[in-house]
Amino acid sequence: MGLATVFGIVQQNNGFIHVASAPGQGATFQLYLPRFVSAEAPEVAVETPPKPPRGKETVLLAEDEQPVRLTVQIFLAALGYTVLAAENPAQALLARRAHPQGA
Repeated sequence: MGLATVFGIVQQNNGFIHVASAPGQGATFQLYLPRFVSAEAPEVAVETPPKPPRGKETVLLAEDEQPVRLTVQIFLAALGYTVLAAENPAQALLARRAHPQGA
């Protein structure tokens, strides 16, 4: 913004500008605006977000990258899912067969 614009905004809001300048040091501009005091603070309704649905199902998670697999496993478990995590398709098939409901 240009100084003229800033000066106009500050002046319209009953404020003032203090300028300090020294050769080789540059300039410092301090803007002072009056504090806004509300006559009455409005009541703000605080909404509590709904709880995420809880899973009851079993999820077979096959992911070769360990950080991704662990992160997804933690998130799904936190949501209530039973997670069968595997690093590759062969491990996924073994995990499915070993699970009580597997075929």
